[in-house]
Amino acid sequence: MKALGLHRPTRLEWDEVDLITDDNIKIEVKSAAYIQSWKQTDYSSITFDISPRSKLLPDNNYTTEKFRLADVYIFCLLHHKDQATINPMNMDQWTFYVVPTKVLDEKFPNQKTITLSSLSGVRIKKVGFKELKAEIDIL
Repeated sequence: MKALGLHRPTRLEWDEVDLITDDNIKIEVKSAAYIQSWKQTDYSSITFDISPRSKLLPDNNYTTEKFRLADVYIFCLLHHKDQATINPMNMDQWTFYVVPTKVLDEKFPNQKTITLSSLSGVRIKKVGFKELKAEIDIL
């Protein structure tokens, strides 16, 4: 929300998407990190959830067909790999990938997860925290 300058209320757990801009762009935010808080013998594999979901209907039932409900995904990678100096609050230790949902729908229509290496095979924009708003604004 901070990166995009959004002032809407925080989402509820059952909301369709994580964020909605003032221009009504629906955004799904997914995060991953190489280093976890538990003891590791190797870095974590980077995978993001992109699974299509059922949509809640006005009558409180769900559609049988599944969709990706956002207009765009922001994949957030805490790329820092030094356990002694990792600081998730330091935005310089993060990389953000902005991917329009239509790209995911075209390239990975039924896929539930996507790896970082698979993302590199599609046209994506890799940006820093300060560039996120500008990247979303041009969509």
